[in-house]
Amino acid sequence: MDIIGHVKQGVIVLDNNEIRLEKYADGINRETLWTSFSVAKSVASMLVGVALKEGAIKSLDDPLGNYITEFNGYDYGKVTVRQLLTMTSGIDWNEDYEDPNSDVGQMYKAVCDGTESHILTYMKPLKFIHKPGEHWNYSTGETDLVGILIQKATGKSLAEYLSEKIWKPFGMEHCAYWLADECSGENIGGSGLSATLRDFARLGTAMLYRDSQGEHPFLANEYLQQATSLLIPTGTDGGGYGYLWWRFPNGSYAAFGIFGQMIYVNPKNGLVIAQMAAWPAAGSTACPTPTPPRRA
Repeated sequence: MDIIGHVKQGVIVLDNNEIRLEKYADGINRETLWTSFSVAKSVASMLVGVALKEGAIKSLDDPLGNYITEFNGYDYGKVTVRQLLTMTSGIDWNEDYEDPNSDVGQMYKAVCDGTESHILTYMKPLKFIHKPGEHWNYSTGETDLVGILIQKATGKSLAEYLSEKIWKPFGMEHCAYWLADECSGENIGGSGLSATLRDFARLGTAMLYRDSQGEHPFLANEYLQQATSLLIPTGTDGGGYGYLWWRFPNGSYAAFGIFGQMIYVNPKNGLVIAQMAAWPAAGSTACPTPTPPRRA
């Protein structure tokens, strides 16, 4: 398949921070903002790493009820930040994109309950079906909760926090935008981050960056040690999941979004690849994206 066509709209390859390939489809250029889907999950994960370093989040083992007080008295109030980041809450969720009655198909459809976010209203009554920490189940709803967690802990929107802690300090080329919930006005942690291809790639280089002392300037060491590790095996190929990052057997990792968005990072080779695309379906047999199995 051609690199550029009806499937891929842009691709960039960085080798030790040097551009080796950069191509765009007709009508797309280096200033075009492209909306990501689940790539935003991995960016929200990075912001947890920032909040942990700054102390806004005290511990990854804190229960969500410490920060999202609306969850006190509900099952989600007992789920820890770490379990949220690894999608091991144990709470029932159906992520079937082809089923309009699935949780992912219904989570934004209810009438607003005042200024409470759609996802908070939807997820408050959901119940445990597994012991927390033991069962992996892909859930966009939980990554929206990661966004709410960050905003509650820091008192800032995801867009504001990203701009202040990563976007401006790391020298991104263009402004970005993050989709907001219609009820609360809070940014949606699981999707909706729009940026240029080069700036998506810079998020990959930001994960690799270390200062002269070997420290990361804005991500907590505890986060870095675990975020892109194989914490949750999810398939038969030896790969799996970290803190909202997909991990591969060779040590590389990636942020993937349905319809073809991608940030791929290979630390051993200093390689970062970013792609923006508009596949006709959520996944592609020609260019497969790790997606959760549909529920029978």
